[in-house]
Amino acid sequence: MARARPQSGRSRRAETEESLILKGSEIITGNDDRWPRFAQVHQGHPALTPDAIYALPRDLITAIREEPDLGGFFSDEDLAFEYDLAETRGGFFLRQSFSSQPWSDQFYRRIGEYDRAIRRKLREATRATPSLPVEEQDRTRYRRESQLEQAIRRAEAEERWGYAGWLITDRKFRAERNAFRRKWMTRVREVGGLPPRMPARDGQRRPVHEKYRALYAAYIAFLNRWSLEGLQTWDIVVPLRSFRAGLGQQINPDMVGAGYSFYVPAHQLRQQPALLPLLAQHMLDQGVPEHLRGWLTQRDKRFGPDQYARLFNVYLCLELALRARYRDRLRRNLERMDNAIGRYLSEDPANRNIDLAAAESIKKARKKMGQRLRA
Repeated sequence: MARARPQSGRSRRAETEESLILKGSEIITGNDDRWPRFAQVHQGHPALTPDAIYALPRDLITAIREEPDLGGFFSDEDLAFEYDLAETRGGFFLRQSFSSQPWSDQFYRRIGEYDRAIRRKLREATRATPSLPVEEQDRTRYRRESQLEQAIRRAEAEERWGYAGWLITDRKFRAERNAFRRKWMTRVREVGGLPPRMPARDGQRRPVHEKYRALYAAYIAFLNRWSLEGLQTWDIVVPLRSFRAGLGQQINPDMVGAGYSFYVPAHQLRQQPALLPLLAQHMLDQGVPEHLRGWLTQRDKRFGPDQYARLFNVYLCLELALRARYRDRLRRNLERMDNAIGRYLSEDPANRNIDLAAAESIKKARKKMGQRLRA
């Protein structure tokens, strides 16, 4: 079976971005040759008709094949389709390939691994340094700073993808997303995808094509309202990262409305570790945006950001990919699929004796997802 080849030419992001820039009346739709090759190889497959086709990660396909009592879940034709689709590392949206960031984000490739790593590295980074030669103290300080930076990044990833899991199953967000899609779907099809945020330099971004200015303005307002970097498809949200600007650096003006900005004079940098939590709490005390209250102040303490991040993975794999293509088979094999996904996300996916806690965590995330989607 032929495999889809890597994308040639410019990236889809660059092509979509250029289609929005002021370039006369021409619409540039992209130069992705993966779709025609994939569609030709799998011509007539029923999964080719939707606007979005979501890939399963290769390791998950293998985990499903190797799961006891799930060996016959995929036919030979299904396996050829799934493995070819997995080459995109995300899937296709409006006949353009995309790479799904959450699946490639190593912070959430393994259940529980990074939660333990964060705690350990924070302890190591704050541990008192014994009396050492100056050079050894410098090396120790550098190592601890590096560990602390990694811990911060992982903690941010937990909060970021946890928010994604909460958001994509939030009733109000889904209603507003659906309304936006109904209004702008024709323009989005013309562009060839949902537009990226336009980069800005010196506080200014390049002008958007007049035909698409209304779409871009409405899209940025929607993203900022929900603190998003963008939408990869109508069903994959990419939350904004926190932005730590350096001396004299500016925030993209299109992002100003998506969060809070703190100005810290250089002479107060030593106070910053204690100052920022106080400022954040002050903002929460002043008033939480009503549409984000469920995430910021009313979240179930028994289902934290790490579990919502796991829910997001379950949503991508189970809801968008497996249920879309194998609904009837999946209904009869849900608990077995919990085991396969749990093993895929576990620390040792090659171990067939999966930790029951991992499978149970997937089941818990799946049930929580179902409750929220039905609300």
